Amino acid sequence: MRLRLTNSAIAALAIEVLVISGILLVAAKKQVKAETQEPAVMLSFPEPVKPETPPEKKIEPPKPVQHRVAHAEPREKTEPIPKIEEPEPIAQEAPVTLPVKPVAPPKPAQPATVSDSFKGAVKAAVQAAVVYPASARMAHVAGKTKVAFNYLDGRVSNLSIVTSSGSSMLDAAAKRAVVAASYPAPPAGFAGKVLQFEVWVRFVLNGTLED
Repeated sequence: MRLRLTNSAIAALAIEVLVISGILLVAAKKQVKAETQEPAVMLSFPEPVKPETPPEKKIEPPKPVQHRVAHAEPREKTEPIPKIEEPEPIAQEAPVTLPVKPVAPPKPAQPATVSDSFKGAVKAAVQAAVVYPASARMAHVAGKTKVAFNYLDGRVSNLSIVTSSGSSMLDAAAKRAVVAASYPAPPAGFAGKVLQFEVWVRFVLNGTLED
């Protein structure tokens, strides 16, 4: 009987010991947990400071330099000087300009004129030098040719036909007569001067042809 109580007592004690140890274990765990769980520390970091950009400087235009004008000292009052009236200037008349006459160009030298007797001598010299073309004579071709030329000291130049005879043979013979003629010497005062002549050269078979 005593043994049974002892066993039951031991069992009860063991149960109590287990319960108490369980309680103590739970309490110890809570205490350890409470000790291990420290309060969380919240760290707050300050925001990065942005570098401040310096304000732009406004370039002001240079101010005009003001020159100080020294005030002139007041002059002493002087009495007004009477004005002397000057005589009015005499209006000068504008110069009169006369119209300038244009200078006429010099007139070309007129051909010198000679006496009729000298003209007749020149004409006779030309007519005396005429050679009637044989072909024209055989064909009974007649007529007269007017020639013009310049005469200078017995020599001729600028020979031309003024009026044709209608026959080229007679016109050619008239030119040959002007070149081959023996002209008289120029009259006094006409030496070295160019004289112009127009002469009829006649070609007749029977009778004469008037100029």
